[in-house]
Amino acid sequence: NIYMRLIPDNAAFRYLTNLLHELFHHYSNAGSGLPVFVDVGMTDYLSYKSFNLSDYEIADATGYFKEAQTVMALLEKIPEREIMTAYFSGNAKMFETSFKKAFPGADYDTFLSKGDAMVKETFEEISPTFELGFLDTPIDHPAVQDIRTFLGLEPKKFF
Repeated sequence: NIYMRLIPDNAAFRYLTNLLHELFHHYSNAGSGLPVFVDVGMTDYLSYKSFNLSDYEIADATGYFKEAQTVMALLEKIPEREIMTAYFSGNAKMFETSFKKAFPGADYDTFLSKGDAMVKETFEEISPTFELGFLDTPIDHPAVQDIRTFLGLEPKKFF
């Protein structure tokens, strides 16, 4: 089952991206074992990418901006096809293998803990007044900069 809250004054684009987001969750079996921040980031990334938006437009539009920008960081070294295969097959081991191959100097468990802390921070920021679609989206958020630096990438993607 997919549940969505329909907001009467919500723009059609927001409605469609929310619908796509939930459909991607459904067809990926909700990530089935992938780290939550990768699952949600990939889900939102694919939802907005379906509209042929640029990475900057995605980072500016998504409600899961930290998670989506983290996926974009991973995509700088991991082929999109590999992440998508792990995502749609729910294969956490495949994702871990791709990560370790692309980022041999980065400890996978540390990456997971940074991602988990980012998710926890996101929910602390939006609770209890969260209303989908009404977040201000910081580009190059400090949590994302930290992960990018940890992965050996430039701290900021969007300047």
